[in-house]
Amino acid sequence: MKKTNKADFESLESSFYSIASRIESSADLLADLKKNAPDEVASWIDELNSIKGLFANEILRQKDFCSTLFESEMKYRQLFESSRDYLFLVKAKNLEIVDLNLSAKKRFGDVGDFSDLFELEGSQRRISIKRYFDDVVETGESCVKASYKYKKNVNCHVSLRMQRLDLQGKIVILVSVRDLSEEIDTEAKLIQSQKLETLGMLAGGIAHDFNNILSGITGTVSLMKYQLENNDPITDDDLHQYIEVMQNSSDRAREIIQQLLSFSKSSKLEESDVAVNQALNTIAQVCKNTFDKSIEIIIEPCDEDIHIAGDVAKLDQILMNICINAAHAMTIMRAEDEPYGGVLRLNSEKVCDDNGCMVVITISDTGIGMDQKTKQQLFDPFFSTKDLETGTGLGLSMVYAMTTQMKGVVSVDSEPGRGASFTLKFPAVGTSTSGNIGGKYKSGPLKGTVLLVDDEELLRTTTTRMLKNFGLSVIEATNGQECIDIFIQNNRDIDLVLLDIMMPGIGGDEVYLVIKEINPKVPVIMVSGFVQPDRYERIKKKGIAGLIAKPFTLDELYSSISSILVSG
Repeated sequence: MKKTNKADFESLESSFYSIASRIESSADLLADLKKNAPDEVASWIDELNSIKGLFANEILRQKDFCSTLFESEMKYRQLFESSRDYLFLVKAKNLEIVDLNLSAKKRFGDVGDFSDLFELEGSQRRISIKRYFDDVVETGESCVKASYKYKKNVNCHVSLRMQRLDLQGKIVILVSVRDLSEEIDTEAKLIQSQKLETLGMLAGGIAHDFNNILSGITGTVSLMKYQLENNDPITDDDLHQYIEVMQNSSDRAREIIQQLLSFSKSSKLEESDVAVNQALNTIAQVCKNTFDKSIEIIIEPCDEDIHIAGDVAKLDQILMNICINAAHAMTIMRAEDEPYGGVLRLNSEKVCDDNGCMVVITISDTGIGMDQKTKQQLFDPFFSTKDLETGTGLGLSMVYAMTTQMKGVVSVDSEPGRGASFTLKFPAVGTSTSGNIGGKYKSGPLKGTVLLVDDEELLRTTTTRMLKNFGLSVIEATNGQECIDIFIQNNRDIDLVLLDIMMPGIGGDEVYLVIKEINPKVPVIMVSGFVQPDRYERIKKKGIAGLIAKPFTLDELYSSISSILVSG
């Protein structure tokens, strides 16, 4: 598209004035001719004067029109060039770029075809983009959000806004490309900040729960130590009871750790079947240990073992945010003359009709309730009826966003003074049949040699005893470098490597790469108490045999390695 500049307009304006001046200068000549001309010729001269006047007026009118057109063109050009979005005028027929603004030039340089802005996957990406343009030709406008990879090998999330224009009889598409990557990153940081705020609110209850757990373990250990030191016989029943107490305490501690990791996790998890009743029980227990004791917590799970498709961490966060909101409505948000307290009820059920089955979760409270205006804004980001120190206004907006991501819907029923009831509906799925690979320890002993790598002596000692109970030979390494040295000398005799991911010095992921270079046939199972998802995914793509999360039991360890090692 040819751009009109100031010099072009000034040249055109000068031509208009020159023509008008020449017309005016002919007036005297026509007057002289008329004096001596016959009547018939004089009438022609009058007609010519009339035409001359009309033509002069038209010349001036055209000059004014061009001036207005030029100003309009300049305004359009300023808007077009100053936009922070990447703007393109594109031929719908062949995706040829007719014009682009300064932002687009700085970002992409000289480019002729719109599909050349992005990395293509064969012809599929071009076909996809061309389909967008064909739709705009039919409908007039369109808006698309998609993920693309720029030619400079940068992944991005973009919004493509397209509008059909008719320029001089030719159809072109005005395309506005807005990079949403920074916006999405900011949103993720806000969500993570809200999750950490939730953890802060739960800290007191978590500390209380852990103190109870440690009391059971330390009390039992001290009792056993006292009996041994005083030659007081420990019966089999006593021993079983002590072990049971310590086992239950350890299991509860592991559950709490998993909850903490779920609440604080910033990365996406793979979709799986989520046991709804289990999630409700877990959240109810956290609430009992955390919320003001004036709040009675009642859980009414469905009699059936119901599941939904999604992310257990997201469901935990959804339920926790609603429960925290309910707790505030029954305590700190009450009027000063009102006592704290109320009932928090968690209910789940399965509802089926001709369209299928839905899992319905209801969380209700007897708090202060909400008016109609508050309900309309309830899920808006940063909307809060609490003060700045109490709420960020992100909790319920996260509930809405995460519920939608899991293909669910959320609604609220409330009136001032009559509490609130949140209803979540998700498509029901069948229970997962997937389980741990391998059998139980009782399935039989194993044979082979395991290289065990862990910088924690207590864990090495315990794991070595477990492995030897399976019938395996064990070689221990205390750090990454020692593991590499041992593997270089003994790799032909080693059947499996159990490798801790997080160690001082050389980390497990680096050690793994060295092992694969030396002998790629030796399977490696990674072990970690805290798996960083991005880090694990990078290693997983390299071909690790599996992952074991700490803490693990005898059966869990056997289940993980029995499919790799041969039974004796």
